[in-house]
Amino acid sequence: MSQFGANPLTRAASWAPIRDSEDLPMTTLSVPDMSCGHCKATVESALGAVPQAGEVKVDLTARKVEVSGPAPVAELLRALDAAGYPASVA
Repeated sequence: MSQFGANPLTRAASWAPIRDSEDLPMTTLSVPDMSCGHCKATVESALGAVPQAGEVKVDLTARKVEVSGPAPVAELLRALDAAGYPASVA
């Protein structure tokens, strides 16, 4: 330990900025067949499994989903289709 407390290298690393999801690209999808809590959970799970998909926000009333991150739209649509929820870009 240095005279300044914690190891300065460790301390510097903890100061690194955390990337906020607001900085990531956002994709909005329309999922017309999503109508209940089970549907919501299935959609969240399917999209969450797509590489590079970040946070998934579901608006069940509007039947829309927002996905942050650089995941290709085609991969997101393919995952939802495979889960039984065909979607389109909103």
